[in-house]
Amino acid sequence: MCFILTGEGPSDLGTEDNGRFRKGAMTHIVDAIALKGYGRCPEYHFLNKRDVGKLKKKNPRIIPYRGREAKPYEEIYLSAFCLGEEARHKGESWGVIFFTDTDGTRSERRDDDLWEKKVKAMQLGFDSSDNPYGIPMVPKPKSEAWLMGYYQKGLPEQRAYNHCERFEEEPGNDASPNSLKKLLQKALETEGNPYDLITEEELHSVKWEKIDMPSFNLFRKRLENVLAEMNGREPPHPLEETRVS
Repeated sequence: MCFILTGEGPSDLGTEDNGRFRKGAMTHIVDAIALKGYGRCPEYHFLNKRDVGKLKKKNPRIIPYRGREAKPYEEIYLSAFCLGEEARHKGESWGVIFFTDTDGTRSERRDDDLWEKKVKAMQLGFDSSDNPYGIPMVPKPKSEAWLMGYYQKGLPEQRAYNHCERFEEEPGNDASPNSLKKLLQKALETEGNPYDLITEEELHSVKWEKIDMPSFNLFRKRLENVLAEMNGREPPHPLEETRVS
């Protein structure tokens, strides 16, 4: 179980520190799911934004992303394609986990189908690279929504795993008075970075199969299918539950 790991935000996936990868909350979620199913964590090769840019410049086999309204998502597609190619070159057992929040630029926020389009661009990029183990990791609207599925237990009259899907409808813009970041701060009783209080140990204790929201379900089921295939097992979920069509 080996993955190239890439995406934005040191609090989300993690960051490199003197050549060593320090895992963020989203990577600990991957670890927790893998540990539950297979008793071990995957190996990771972390690539930052600059590394991914270099891959795109040197790749001679880039296939253009064509289709309706393709242009805004071309960079996501090209990144997924090059990451899939790089993973194939590393070996048959290598996959890709590609993280990005749904919430984007002001013009993107007016696009009700933004999550679907970003996931689909990643899927098409992985498909074009012929890598069977590409995994889009795209929270809607951002990673705090997934975490609130559990950490809502810190809010008055709420409990973990309660109606998680509603957090996908909360504003991702941190400047909003009801933003997901402020909700997570309130749940964790902090005015600082809430990720500083989220521990690896607690993330590993969460029952992630009980976090029921569309964007997380798609990611989790796709990850579980890929892990199963990497370990020579039958995928536990139907294909249509792991892809945006």
